[in-house]
Amino acid sequence: DPPGTPASKSRLLRPLTRADLAALSVFAHQPARLADTERYWTRAFDEDKFKKEGTGEWRTEVPDRLDECVLQGPHLVNATPFAQQPRPECKNNKDWEALDLETLPADFIPRTNYQRRVDHAEFVRRQPKWDGEPFTTRYREAHREFVPTTGVRTLQSCLLPPGPAHVHAVISIALPSDRETAIWAATTHSLPLDYLLRVAGNGHLSANVFDRIPKPSGSAPIEEALLLRTLRLNCVSTAYGPLWRTLHADEWSDDQFSNGVGRAELGDVSRTWTSETPLRKDADRWQALCEIDALVALLLGLSAAQLTQMYRSQFAVLRKYEYVTVFDGNGRQISGIHHNHGFRQAQWEEEQKAAPAQRGQKKMGMWDRVQAYLAGDTDVDLGPFVPPFTPADRELAMTTAYWAFVDRYDLSPPDLAERPA
Repeated sequence: DPPGTPASKSRLLRPLTRADLAALSVFAHQPARLADTERYWTRAFDEDKFKKEGTGEWRTEVPDRLDECVLQGPHLVNATPFAQQPRPECKNNKDWEALDLETLPADFIPRTNYQRRVDHAEFVRRQPKWDGEPFTTRYREAHREFVPTTGVRTLQSCLLPPGPAHVHAVISIALPSDRETAIWAATTHSLPLDYLLRVAGNGHLSANVFDRIPKPSGSAPIEEALLLRTLRLNCVSTAYGPLWRTLHADEWSDDQFSNGVGRAELGDVSRTWTSETPLRKDADRWQALCEIDALVALLLGLSAAQLTQMYRSQFAVLRKYEYVTVFDGNGRQISGIHHNHGFRQAQWEEEQKAAPAQRGQKKMGMWDRVQAYLAGDTDVDLGPFVPPFTPADRELAMTTAYWAFVDRYDLSPPDLAERPA
């Protein structure tokens, strides 16, 4: 509601069940909001002014340096700063391609649609300032401003390194320290925060909306667990090297995935950023996000049942996608819905489309091949994918993580009676 709206005339959120109402009550009683702390916020360049004032122009190419980049919303996907880039002849917002995190170069610079027209010094001078310095000199939590409240996810946030600017379809937020900014980014990656924004029904994430978001805080062990997972998801290039070195903690070496079968050794990371620092496989990244969901739920004081209820009541598209999604033995995602194909599956499907078919032969997609294999056809050609195939069961992953963290950190959850036998 607009500032100054009387409480008696304020709009309510839209809970679907009593369980939703209980979860929303937990949010309502949070002691701290983002507005309660010092924070910096900017929409950066307005697209129209950016062009009219001669700061930049639409010209799709790869800039020479990261600090020449002007990012747009589609570049960002949850916990992934460089998830997509425009195709070389980009004409519209559908003309983008996914990036392969498995092979992303350490010094990666994304292709962008906007390029500067003024010299570099003037380009920097025209950027918004935080404490007198260009906002691009800081690590920032960044998210799309305009978001669908009925899609796969609502809040698409990531941690951006110093260097790249962006247009106003992206918002940057920084807290007083890099550690606080990274923990805040972890919170925004989580399903509970996404749920709150989705239930509010606001597809325009202004500063007024974000200032009301709870800012949870908790014990040092939980914060370290959040930092490890968040940095291994976001630190995809050498641009994050200084942040990784500064926030690295020796106790990370004792951390591990809650399900015990993660393909990556979660805590086996050195203090110096290397190509092994980011989680690159689909399964590992999915698992880390599920564990962030559980950790943030514990910080907020949500029960395991409330966490799964959020997933069931407000994320119908995500549930539909994950119901027909598995990870192969190499951690690569395979889905029965083409919008949810992993990079390798999308690549393989395109190659199959281009390949000639024999007369009378029906081409078989990879999802159907996996289903045939699971039904007992061990002779089916699985191409580059290998068994075993593990379902993307988010409810199981989140609840397993939730109770594993309760034990690991000796926590007192809201409802011990919910614990599985």
